[in-house]
Amino acid sequence: QAARAPATPQLALQSAVAAWVRVVARPLMRLLLLAVAVSEGLGTRAGARRLHEGAALSKARPDFTGEWHLERTENMKDFMRAIGYNFLICETAFLARAKQVVNQTGGNFSFYFETFPALTGARRTSFQLGDGEVRMKDDGGREMVLMTPAWDGEVLKAGLRYVKPEHDLEILRYIDDGHMVEHVRHLRKDIEMRRIFKKTK
Repeated sequence: QAARAPATPQLALQSAVAAWVRVVARPLMRLLLLAVAVSEGLGTRAGARRLHEGAALSKARPDFTGEWHLERTENMKDFMRAIGYNFLICETAFLARAKQVVNQTGGNFSFYFETFPALTGARRTSFQLGDGEVRMKDDGGREMVLMTPAWDGEVLKAGLRYVKPEHDLEILRYIDDGHMVEHVRHLRKDIEMRRIFKKTK
């Protein structure tokens, strides 16, 4: 029987390296690949979730663009009394017809207001989301300040202050059953009103 040749230092090193690769390096590589796969999977799911949430949020925010005509009001007479309009105007306000033309592009809004019979001239108001104060007038010509408009889910919400006499209000605009609703709440008195507009164009 032939005698086995003694191992050289080079062969011993190669054997040790092979053993290290087999015992340590390969399992470690598998763990690294698994970690990368898990990380990419989580990133994909998180990205998909963000896209889904963004799409849902975008879907929830209505587009008010169009021409809207006042169809009916709720509690308008009492609300007008609460903000200082005289008895005659409050009692006859239901006879007025109102039109609003809205153009909405991203966070920019422009409104054209017109009433029949005309208590005041046609008005235009433009604002951007986050604007601090925007001066405007109501249908009766009284000065107001619109403050910090922002989305709250599917509702466009802003502060609203009458200049003289002073009244602090909150105005919400949203779509309900295909109608545009202008919902105004008094912040110091327990009263609110709604104007419901039907889209015609």
